Amino acid sequence: MMDIADSVHDDYTGNLKPKELVRAQRNLAQQYLDIAGVIIVAIDAKERVTLINKKGAEVLGYTEPEIIGKNWFDSFIPERMREDIRSVFRKLMAGDIEPVEYFENPVVTKSGEERLIAWHNAVIRDEGGENH
Repeated sequence: MMDIADSVHDDYTGNLKPKELVRAQRNLAQQYLDIAGVIIVAIDAKERVTLINKKGAEVLGYTEPEIIGKNWFDSFIPERMREDIRSVFRKLMAGDIEPVEYFENPVVTKSGEERLIAWHNAVIRDEGGENH
C-alpha cells in the first residue's frame, strides 16, 4: 500500500511537495470523517461552520458546500433557542465554562424539520492559542 508521502514526491528531486502533502493529508482526514457514523462539525470563533462530515450534511439535508461558511446558530439552530445556545458557545470559547460530557439540542434541517442531536463539545486551539 502506498503512503500519502510516497504519492507526493517530486520526481526530479525526491523532495516532498508541501502543498500537495497538505492537500493529500486533508483529503485523507476528510475521508475518515466522512465514514464516521456520527456528525462532526467544526465551528470557528466567528460562529461559522469550517468543517462538516458527510453524516452531518445528510442529517441537515444539505450538501457540504451549502453548509461550509454559514453561521451555525443562525442557519441550523431553531430561532427560539439560538441565543441560549450561542451564549453557551461563547462561554466555551472564552474559557468561562468547561465542555460538558453530553449536551442535547435540536437542529433545523433544510426542509425545516427539527431533529434532536446529542453533542460532545471540545474547544480546539491552534499553535498560537486561538480557539477553533
